[in-house]
Amino acid sequence: MATACRHISEQNQNWLGKVLGRVKSPRLASMLHDEFTVVAGGITLIMLARYLLLVGPMGTLLMTTSLLLSVQWLLRPRNFPPGPWGLPVLGNLHQIAVDPMKSLTEFGKKYGDVYSIRIGMDNVVILCGWDAFKEAIVNKADEFRMRPSHLYIYKEYADSKGIGFVNDATTHRLNRKFVLKTLKEFGLGKQTLEEDIAQEARYLCHQIYKHDGKPIGKMGSMLTRSSAGIILRLVFGKHYEWEDPEFKLFVGNITRGFELMTMYGAIFNVYPWLRYIPYVKSLGQAVMDNMSDFKKLILDKIEQHRSSRVPGKPRDLVDAFFDELEDNSGVNDFSHLLPMVADLLTAGMETTATTLHWTALYMALYPDVQRKVQDELEAAVGKGKAPTLADVSKLPFTEATIKEIQRICNVAPLAVPRMTTTDVELRGYHIPKGTQVCMNLYTVHMDPKYFSEPEVFNPNRFLGDDGKVQKMEAFAPFSAGRRVCIGEQMARNELLIFFTTMMTHFTFKLPEGAPTPDLSKGKLGITLSPPDFEVLAVRRTSGDIIENI
Repeated sequence: MATACRHISEQNQNWLGKVLGRVKSPRLASMLHDEFTVVAGGITLIMLARYLLLVGPMGTLLMTTSLLLSVQWLLRPRNFPPGPWGLPVLGNLHQIAVDPMKSLTEFGKKYGDVYSIRIGMDNVVILCGWDAFKEAIVNKADEFRMRPSHLYIYKEYADSKGIGFVNDATTHRLNRKFVLKTLKEFGLGKQTLEEDIAQEARYLCHQIYKHDGKPIGKMGSMLTRSSAGIILRLVFGKHYEWEDPEFKLFVGNITRGFELMTMYGAIFNVYPWLRYIPYVKSLGQAVMDNMSDFKKLILDKIEQHRSSRVPGKPRDLVDAFFDELEDNSGVNDFSHLLPMVADLLTAGMETTATTLHWTALYMALYPDVQRKVQDELEAAVGKGKAPTLADVSKLPFTEATIKEIQRICNVAPLAVPRMTTTDVELRGYHIPKGTQVCMNLYTVHMDPKYFSEPEVFNPNRFLGDDGKVQKMEAFAPFSAGRRVCIGEQMARNELLIFFTTMMTHFTFKLPEGAPTPDLSKGKLGITLSPPDFEVLAVRRTSGDIIENI
């Protein structure tokens, strides 16, 4: 016993000497954490071992399991980015659950632009600010290109297939190339798609007009249906009326899916075993049932296309996929089609609609900006006429206003997480292969190094001295690098056409006596939606262009 105690004492002296010898290290806090947790784990093991013989087989099993979980929680890779202490099993979930954006941003101020937290038992690296984001996602794109598709919900949703969650580099390149090519073939950058978007924008204004100047409380749902109509037409080749039963099924299912993922999806990603626990598994079942219904809707449409298509004469993206599959000229796996369609429908609906929802609120809150946009539109194309994409060069302030709303509203403040493909060094820290990485885009767009007075709504920041729209390096509403949003150009076109059409026909105001919505109280889910508000749409034009659609 004396020998064992002396051996432990010598180990402790060696450990203390190592600490004292590295006191001048700038990463002292991180180093102390590494050394302390190893010693703490060893002492815990010695203490628990003395009791294992006393508690019997079942007790031994329970205590061993607890020990392994505790050691896994305590140990952190050497030279890993620093971060806040968490709790066993929970990690830091209890610290970020109430207001994730605020908590993650505050942690960044305390621990630096590259830091780590624990989500459950997993280490997750958080990137804050444009410089850290660019170094990882742009400059080291290959090392940070994967998705954590092993997580339960992501695996059930896509199983590393489609576009958003596919991890094989060659497959991702082929699928992405196919989608971009097909979008161009079916109108992206052409008059046909522009007219489809303009038609949906006019129909949206028709629905707004039907409120007859009364407060509108569900602007978001109308905008979602408008965005859905465009992407469904590209994918399935059909123009849907809002009251079409199939259209309502698609929109309702996707909307419900976003709600369920916001409430429960993250929980089951972190703790997939909860789906077996009574009283909790029903929540997980609701997520899975919604996902199953969504996949069935898509699969039914795919099978309809399979039986009705004419090879070589594609009507839409689904037909084009079958053609390319048969020609063996690109995509080569039918199992990618369903998750690919699912990716396009969900991404194509939610972010654009949410951004437009914010624009209605900001125009109501900033009437001077709204008036300036409307004056520019009238000067460029005439009163009562909505512009086309060819008029963009005449609308610098309008374009700058859209960009500023994208920046300050941060519709996707936490981009879909990445995962490292190999061990990688970032800003002096070691990040092991397979580590989840989250990008805090809120801190990118609120980075004072690149945006002066970032909390101030100021469209003029996007205008140069010559009055033209200027490119800003740290502006990344569609992310960046290898996985930049595949629908970026289409989304930009939609935002411009919808926004200018709305501004042509209406002036948005808050109802008299209504409280001013708190812009800091957005609702964070998969996207960041504006707080609940009602808005008046005051008619600016006359005639039947939006009355009798």
